[in-house]
Amino acid sequence: METTKPLTNVSVESFYEYLKQNPLAVVPQFNFDNLEHNIAQEMERYKKEYNKGEEQFVTQMLTENPIAIPSRTATNFYTSSSEESVDDHLRRRRSEASRKSRFQSKINKAKYRYRHQYICANNMKNIKKLENLWNIIRLAETELLNKGCSTNELKRLRTKCGIDRLQRKNNVEKDDNMRNIHS
Repeated sequence: METTKPLTNVSVESFYEYLKQNPLAVVPQFNFDNLEHNIAQEMERYKKEYNKGEEQFVTQMLTENPIAIPSRTATNFYTSSSEESVDDHLRRRRSEASRKSRFQSKINKAKYRYRHQYICANNMKNIKKLENLWNIIRLAETELLNKGCSTNELKRLRTKCGIDRLQRKNNVEKDDNMRNIHS
């Protein structure tokens, strides 16, 4: 019989990899008592990593795709400040402020666009990970049933792990998404 190493210091990625390699070994070794606390810690770590990755992506995209704002009017460089009237000075300051505002607006729009790209790419990765996790859970359940586990034991294990609650929530979200698509 193959021995498996115990599961310690759980992160989502390591847990996912561990489940892929040992779908049945994790059940007796994982402490489900601290599950909510572990999930909260992991979510906090994931949020920090996600925000850092998003900022890096946006910064990288802004440096790769610089934003250029053409000037709307030709500037007269030959007037000296002593010849400039008060109205000209105010007009120049307003035009500079307007130019800065347009530039800042363009930067903000680009940031939103790049954040949207980053979020969409991450959502696709997460959807694939979740689908793979559900497949691993189905495989583990099938193997447990094949090895003689009763359906009542399987239901108790699903309840203890919170899988039944997650699956109900997942089904409700899918139904809501389908209703939104068809309406």
